[in-house]
Amino acid sequence: MDVNFDSTNILFGAGAILGVVASIYFAQEIIFGLSPITRSLFLFIAFSMFFILGNSISEKILGKFLYFLSAATYVVFLIFTISNFDFSSNQIFIVLLFSSFLFIGLGYAVKKRGRIFSDKIFRLVLLILTILLFSSLIFDIVGAQPVYNLRTFETVDLEEGVSEKAGVVEINNDFILPRNYDTPSYRGCFFPEEDNVIEVSVRYSDHTLSSGVIEGKSSLEADIEVYAREFLDLNITTVEDLSIRISEECPEEYDEGTLYIFQNSDLKYTEIPRPVG
Repeated sequence: MDVNFDSTNILFGAGAILGVVASIYFAQEIIFGLSPITRSLFLFIAFSMFFILGNSISEKILGKFLYFLSAATYVVFLIFTISNFDFSSNQIFIVLLFSSFLFIGLGYAVKKRGRIFSDKIFRLVLLILTILLFSSLIFDIVGAQPVYNLRTFETVDLEEGVSEKAGVVEINNDFILPRNYDTPSYRGCFFPEEDNVIEVSVRYSDHTLSSGVIEGKSSLEADIEVYAREFLDLNITTVEDLSIRISEECPEEYDEGTLYIFQNSDLKYTEIPRPVG
């Protein structure tokens, strides 16, 4: 029995699957620091372009794979948009209902008419979508990214095993579109006596504010707190009126009465240097 199998279907299928994977990756990762709005628009334009190409190509098998890629990209667009923007349950229902009617309508149009667009309209729509896609990407890429500013209190009382508020991290977005932000992580240290240094945890009071989406032309503040698990073998449990100083790292020289706060390095467990008397 002869089996009529076109091996190019494997290539078409692999291309479609990789296209879907690329769409999912694009939705999950913050590529080029793009705004969530730009990423959502990119996915919708990609869905539109895949559908138009699938409808305009005479090769039926390739057209089917492009339809599949178009539908999958729309699903990724839908999930990304709903999960990244504050949609109410009513709005989610409306969006899903609209999407259902959209695909039913597209399927009916393809069934009845075959090619929806003439060659002239096809080229015009594709040109408009391409211009819109690249102009939005360029506009977003050259836009400002969020800026983080650490502001600390002048002093803090540090008690063993107790978290104490020590300041705020201000997140500023000067760009007109929303931005994803991911606040820096910090560490701290202080010298209770000349031969000892104690590492201090620096964390956000509300961990949900350490990353997220900030609206365009707006700012947020995330409180930070300091925490020392134990004061080694010292006969103290509290240190009062520690001056807070922002630095690049924990100093190697002894400095009594100062809590140093510095941005965490990529190596999360790098050792705090021992003091030099």
